Amino acid sequence: MKSFLRLVPFIKPQWRLLLVAGLLTIPLSAVRFSPAPLLKFLQDDVLAQRSYDKLLYLAFAVVGIYCVNVIVRFSSTFLARLANERIMRDIREKLFNHYLGLSSSFFNESSIGQLISRVTNDVFYVSQGTINLIALVRDSFTFIGLLIYAIHLNVKLLALMLVIAPMLTWLGKRSGKLMKGYALKMQEANGNVYSALQEAFSGFRVIKGFGLERLTFDRFKKRNDEYVNFALKAARVEEIGGPSVEFMGAIAAALIIYVGGRDVLQDRLTTGELLAFFTCFGLMINPIRNLNDINMKLNLAGASAERIHETLALRSAIVEKPNAKVLSGREHAIAFENVSFRYADDLPFVFRQVSFEVPKGKMFAVVGASGQGKSTLVNLLPRFYDPSDGRVLIDGSNVSDFTLSSLRKQIAVVTQDVFLFNDSVRANIAAGRTGATEEEIVSAAKSAQAWDFISRLPEGLDTVVGDRGQKLSGGERQRISIARALLKDAPILILDEATSSLDSESEKAVQAALEKLMVGRTTLVIAHRLSTVRHADQILVLSGGKVVEIGTHDQLMSQRGEYAKFYSLLV
Repeated sequence: MKSFLRLVPFIKPQWRLLLVAGLLTIPLSAVRFSPAPLLKFLQDDVLAQRSYDKLLYLAFAVVGIYCVNVIVRFSSTFLARLANERIMRDIREKLFNHYLGLSSSFFNESSIGQLISRVTNDVFYVSQGTINLIALVRDSFTFIGLLIYAIHLNVKLLALMLVIAPMLTWLGKRSGKLMKGYALKMQEANGNVYSALQEAFSGFRVIKGFGLERLTFDRFKKRNDEYVNFALKAARVEEIGGPSVEFMGAIAAALIIYVGGRDVLQDRLTTGELLAFFTCFGLMINPIRNLNDINMKLNLAGASAERIHETLALRSAIVEKPNAKVLSGREHAIAFENVSFRYADDLPFVFRQVSFEVPKGKMFAVVGASGQGKSTLVNLLPRFYDPSDGRVLIDGSNVSDFTLSSLRKQIAVVTQDVFLFNDSVRANIAAGRTGATEEEIVSAAKSAQAWDFISRLPEGLDTVVGDRGQKLSGGERQRISIARALLKDAPILILDEATSSLDSESEKAVQAALEKLMVGRTTLVIAHRLSTVRHADQILVLSGGKVVEIGTHDQLMSQRGEYAKFYSLLV
């Protein structure tokens, strides 16, 4: 029952289709137990009385019954499948949309393979639970119909048949409990398999470059073996159930044959009644065995539904206020006030007490050694993370006071780790602004110094770039990313190593385009190549998790401090 209740929220939107499919199982169940009374009629009313007319009626009845069976079975099965596919679609969309609403910290802490497993395997098992609910209704009606007919035929023989009931009840409960436990472990292990695949496919260059093929395979094999181990344990439980039911059925069948046969020999039972009862018993064994299998599959579906519910219960660490206001305008000033950040309460601070101001339309650079939290710092502005302490302000208002959509609409981001969709060049650039025209896309590509290589591609703007843009070079991917940011035309720019993948010639061209774009816009720049930030209005130097210097390029060079050391090493 608990497994069924976990499925209810998912199947509720399709209850009408499932209800009709369930109601159609009533005539279907009648067809399934019809052989028992037909056999009795054949023996006692046709063969015993040698009636040719009744034999003809029986033949027509059999054809009619199975014509009904074909129509009703198709209708019931198709409606159940239709409801099932819609349920799978809705759960996948709900899960995916929920994932998109979670914060960056969630994805930092999660296994991508496990997330994919929830959307694929868990949804599949829930859908199997839906199919088995219809099977549960069908087999229940079949069993009840056969039980009523068995009572009508002979109560004494029925009592003999029911000696197996307590054993079947115990078997169902025990196997269901074991199946649920193995199901949870199996799904967790399967998520680990997905995770190993995702890591291998996304990191294949590192694997090849360092000769890690054997290590990677062993890592995958260990996780795959773990999954197979739990799957085999679940299979043992599932496969033991069927033979166990059949063995118990054999005991009951032996009793029925002996007692019923003796009653026939003593004229207390007709041959047709015994054959009908024995047929009835044989037909009851299949629903009983199916009900045991259904119970196990519902437990498997219940375990999956539980995992899905746990995922949907997760809440984003980035919360929008109920009365959040819309950020608008074309000019914005930025301020960080005593901002500190750490990824979790039990982890050390990445930086502490960082304060600075960026006036409207000015360029502000953040520099420092790797690992100082430069990217994390600027990621607080679009609220990819929230500060642990302090405030991030735009025009004097805390960024948490704005709606997330309006805040992020005002910010364009170009990062070192370029992400492109496995789609056309046109679609990747057009992602910068919905409804952009062809002329605007081409203009953005030209401004990003990307048009020359785009025009040489086999299909130009329609060329598909591959997964994460693998068909393009690093510099080409970066320029498409810059074109996307140019098209967005946001008043605030974040350039996080935006030109790091470009050669010197391309960098100069793109830098010129970016400088045009930065006019009148408030810009935050992170760069290892300090030559790209020397013209910034202010430069902040992070070291040891705190601000050690701040000023113009000339001021910082004259101080001969950290910035001067970086500049002499990296320029």
